[in-house]
Amino acid sequence: MGKGSVSSYSYYLIALMARRFPMRCILFLAALTMQAALSFAADTSTLEGNMDTIRSQYLEDGAKLIKSFPGTEAESDRVKIIYTLGELRFVGAIGLLIDNIKVGIVGAERGGLAPYGSEPAATALAKIGSPSVHQIIATIRVGLDNESAEILCNVLIDVLGAETAKFTLQLAARGIDNDESQRLAKCIDQIDRFLTMQQRRNK
Repeated sequence: MGKGSVSSYSYYLIALMARRFPMRCILFLAALTMQAALSFAADTSTLEGNMDTIRSQYLEDGAKLIKSFPGTEAESDRVKIIYTLGELRFVGAIGLLIDNIKVGIVGAERGGLAPYGSEPAATALAKIGSPSVHQIIATIRVGLDNESAEILCNVLIDVLGAETAKFTLQLAARGIDNDESQRLAKCIDQIDRFLTMQQRRNK
């Protein structure tokens, strides 16, 4: 007897049972459903427990790195901490990364040492992604040196894409005072230059 006939015979028995003993059939199927549900719940509970452990370890590791940063004098070691925070996608490090946006920057003519890149903090922020956007824009609004502002603007392009970054900055510039809007306008101009350069490359 082939597999197909066994399957068909099984369905026949279930159908026959349903006709002759409908209540027993309902209870039988309910028991199977409950067993499957309990099995799934057990698997889910284990998964959730593992996720809680991972989440707890993630927070602990990130907090340790941030705590160690102020006492780390060697720039190479500071760069390693920045890189690791980026690899962890540690949202709690966004402020620290913005404040140290120029740590470990390597001149474009030399390039960055792998795997840290030429702008380690910017790379880390880009890896963290969209959670960093609000704080980056708020920092640009308040004001900082031109080089830092340009680096943070590039992070917005990396995270959001040029068009979305431009639109987000335009929204942020609405209804604020002239100084802050001008700072955001500089970033918008930088994005426009980037888009123009892209268009020329695509021709």
